[in-house]
Amino acid sequence: MQQTPAATPVPHSGQTDNCRLLATNVCKIIVKQYNTHPTYGVRGRESIKDRRYIMIKSYNKIALLYGQSTREIAERFMTCINQLNALNAGKRYPVEAVMCDDSAFRTAANQQGIDEFIRQHFYGVVWAFVFLGPDDFALSLPDALRGDSLQSTINKIADNAYSTKTMLTKDEFRGKLSNFKLRASQNVVLETGLIWGTLGFKGIKFISTFSHNDLNNQYDLPSDFPNHHILQLSTANMDTEIKTIVSNSLIDGGLHIVPYVNLLTDSAYGVNYRELFSGEQLREIAGLKSTHVDNEHKITHIEKFRLIADIWTREIQSLRYDDERIVYIFERLVFVPYFPKDHGRPGIVWMNMALQSIEDRSSEYYSILTQIRDYMTYRAAGNGTFLGYKYIADTLLAIKQQRVTGNMRTNPVINVYLNDYIGLSCRATVEEYKKDNAVDALFVPTVYLNHSIAALSCCIDVIQLGTSEAETLWKGYSLYNRARSYSLLAEYDTGNANSYKARSITDFFSALNVRYEWEALEETFGGIPKVFENSFIAEIALTIIEAIGKGIYNDQQKVEARDKLNDIYNMLVLSSSIGLGLVNNVKNKIDNLKTVDWWQS
Repeated sequence: MQQTPAATPVPHSGQTDNCRLLATNVCKIIVKQYNTHPTYGVRGRESIKDRRYIMIKSYNKIALLYGQSTREIAERFMTCINQLNALNAGKRYPVEAVMCDDSAFRTAANQQGIDEFIRQHFYGVVWAFVFLGPDDFALSLPDALRGDSLQSTINKIADNAYSTKTMLTKDEFRGKLSNFKLRASQNVVLETGLIWGTLGFKGIKFISTFSHNDLNNQYDLPSDFPNHHILQLSTANMDTEIKTIVSNSLIDGGLHIVPYVNLLTDSAYGVNYRELFSGEQLREIAGLKSTHVDNEHKITHIEKFRLIADIWTREIQSLRYDDERIVYIFERLVFVPYFPKDHGRPGIVWMNMALQSIEDRSSEYYSILTQIRDYMTYRAAGNGTFLGYKYIADTLLAIKQQRVTGNMRTNPVINVYLNDYIGLSCRATVEEYKKDNAVDALFVPTVYLNHSIAALSCCIDVIQLGTSEAETLWKGYSLYNRARSYSLLAEYDTGNANSYKARSITDFFSALNVRYEWEALEETFGGIPKVFENSFIAEIALTIIEAIGKGIYNDQQKVEARDKLNDIYNMLVLSSSIGLGLVNNVKNKIDNLKTVDWWQS
């Protein structure tokens, strides 16, 4: 007997507000999950002003799900897709075809499980072509011949076939079966549903060798299959049709993947840090799997940094070409100093591994990166010398001069780091000279400090042309470093000392204002690891502490700075980040400040 459903209680106004609030929060969670889902992280889709904002990552994977009867067609699609990423093509699209035999699902069901198979095999997949062939269908009974049980169904078939005769000819029997259809098999429906659930309705197309007329009349597909998701492929001009389907799905429509164009010299290139990590990668860094949450095992911050290095290692090793690997490294340089300077220095270890992946080691791009690596190594170990920093500065200055003389186009991200590390290494050279000016009798500190300021000014000029999070991040460093170079120049060029001190203070406050914007980067990035977010905040604190030490705050500003440092201190303690080098340094400096008289007032 069918039960009458209970009446839904009508909430009073307070309950209504609570329900609305709950519904709103649930919607936010769903939207956030949707936006951070690994399979929606399509690389290269955004264009702002005159720059095309991209992020070099593993290629957008295009899954080709086929059966025995459609393997040859799937292989033709694979060839077409992989040709889009050919080195000799004028435009190179970051795509890679992934072949997936439907029998793999059945194997997975008996081994690691379907959910784990989906997580592993479709990691990074942003689009799927599902091929429908004869072996994907089985004979289907009309509704009129279906009974409540197997026996009643058999009885209905028998009654229908032998309603007037006890013997039938072959033609008569065929006639009795003329209203039967071929229905998509259970495995096809399950596998398609899994892929559809993984990629969403917009991330999948069905490729059929049957005509739409045959599909409607002879083949039985689930009624919620949208017709516009099923594309017919004829055998007459198949390769041309495949190119059209691939182009319409991945380039001109659907995903709108932006191509790579001369990555090393693309002056319109912009870095899109919103695509630094996918949702799946963020869960991996947090110590979670997509299939479950491990509440018992919390990984340490050093482990999180190692997981980041592992992800970056897998990604750079999956790339085919040197220009991709080179730009990939440049894009991530800003984060490498955040890695711990102890525990085996995982950031430097990753840099060394990444450099080894570059095949052409005679290029100036490789030379720039090795000099930057050496600078980072000196700073991390605290063993930099005058000669070591001077060699880096002279090498980078020579490369820049060669590029300027040859009027060579440069990718802005490369230009930013070339100038940034000229600025840093020139100032570091002077700082080491200041410790022992007998190291080089002919050395002129003001020459290198002017080089430092000029390079950092170039860096800022490049940054000003962009509007993304990358430019906000870089600007906070470049202004800060130029302020320090101006301050040091004031010590050597005493005739213009007041002017340089004023410029230093102006740059310092500008840098601090930009760094305050870093607090919002977690939102605009679309998700960054907590260890990076805490590093941003720690950098803000160090800048405030340095401003206090330089005496450039008035009394009111010092009170505001104290309140800000208290907030940062509490935030870092609550996030359990104390113990990492940069963050621990901030804690110690704030603890020291708390002992000064004005802090207590």
